[in-house]
Amino acid sequence: NFASGTRVDYNHPELAPKISRTDPGIDLRDGSLLPFPLDKGFSIEQRSHGTHVAGIIAKENDDVELMAIRREEFAGATDSKGIEYAADKKVKIINMSFGSSFLQAGFEGYEDWEPLKKSIKDHPEILFVIAAGNAYNGKQNNNDESPLPPASFNFPNVITVGSVDSSGNLATDSNFGKKSVAIGAMGVDISQPLS
Repeated sequence: NFASGTRVDYNHPELAPKISRTDPGIDLRDGSLLPFPLDKGFSIEQRSHGTHVAGIIAKENDDVELMAIRREEFAGATDSKGIEYAADKKVKIINMSFGSSFLQAGFEGYEDWEPLKKSIKDHPEILFVIAAGNAYNGKQNNNDESPLPPASFNFPNVITVGSVDSSGNLATDSNFGKKSVAIGAMGVDISQPLS
């Protein structure tokens, strides 16, 4: 499994035993596929999104082995490269907690999602767990009516997940869609290593 987004704090006591020792991950921000050294400070970004997501995954799964892939801020070509890298390492599950808020905000520069779409389609052996996306300026997006990539990719190996509270109600910061969002998972006031 890998937590995509920012860096992961490999030294956190709850995460350290579950980080892959053969290939802990790569950093795509400089355009190259470079493994994170486990003993270098730059691989540690405490209280980052990557650590948050990795912590949730690790807390609920005793047998998980984590690989972190730090993606570029709003660029998609490296997402495709990251998937190919993970596939080469025989990763079975890829978590993509992309907010997609930048798309709703009208950001330009990442209009071509085809490389990422192709990578997901070309790897049916990998399960992709993709966030439904975050509300932008308090407005939740109906992904059925206004598709947001990659949350709205419709492939058998994709599960799109919305965020719900402890009562099962849709979180105020989560996008939704009866057809495009498969399930809701706890995303409000949850316990994880940074709590």
